[in-house]
Amino acid sequence: MFLKKEVADIFENEPYHQFATASNDGKPNICNIGAKFIRDDGKIVIVDNFMKKTIANLQKNSEIAILIRKEKESYQIKGTALYLTSGEEHDQV
Repeated sequence: MFLKKEVADIFENEPYHQFATASNDGKPNICNIGAKFIRDDGKIVIVDNFMKKTIANLQKNSEIAILIRKEKESYQIKGTALYLTSGEEHDQV
């Protein structure tokens, strides 16, 4: 999935965004993300910075949402996540 340019610009240039997950039984969790980038193929990469509840949720429920904003402009990105613990992509971050 490729983001519209104005959305990608906000994602890349604003320092923090909110990353939401939910447990299998629907309990929500939200955290700030700052170590993030968009790959050339349009996929979003978020670096795990001690996101204990987030990781636990992702291992059982891969549905996520990211809220990005700049001043009064905001966008919600929804999708599925894959938590990597090894491999080329993992080593890059």
